[in-house]
Amino acid sequence: MRTIATLDLKNYEPDWRRYRRFAVRAVIFRDTELIMVRSSKDGFYKFPGGGIERGESHLDTLIRETKEELGLNILPESIHPLGRVREIRKSIYNNHEIFDHTSYYYYAKTGDIISETNLDTYEAELGFEFACVSPQLACRENRRIYEEKQADFLRREIFVLEWIMKKHHSPAPHNRKVPH
Repeated sequence: MRTIATLDLKNYEPDWRRYRRFAVRAVIFRDTELIMVRSSKDGFYKFPGGGIERGESHLDTLIRETKEELGLNILPESIHPLGRVREIRKSIYNNHEIFDHTSYYYYAKTGDIISETNLDTYEAELGFEFACVSPQLACRENRRIYEEKQADFLRREIFVLEWIMKKHHSPAPHNRKVPH
């Protein structure tokens, strides 16, 4: 899969221990809007998806995470790659550790039936909920929240939203770049 971005904050020392994490994320369009996960607590939008568990394929993870977070069933035959985004930054959990995270984004379609979600504790605390939203609105809200809270994961989601809008010829809000 092609790399569409490497977002490196360079806020770490190169000799620090490196923690690698891999995740998959679904880009699901309904007409001109995206199906996303919204945090009712903080207001941000994220693409459904999450960490790849040991022995799990990208496809298996995409299906599991979308069902857990949104209650939607991915149609396996609809999946095709968009690209990967690598984030490199200082860990927020461990001093002297580099967080090196690669997210693999896939276009996908889902069935119409929504079942019950199965959220992790932190996801429930953030109030994860189903959202059908324009890429412009999701990007604008994520940028606002990023500027208020400096939540680094939002840099990735903002980048991908802007990339999608450009690829699908939607105007990016204020034609701004990914925050530094």
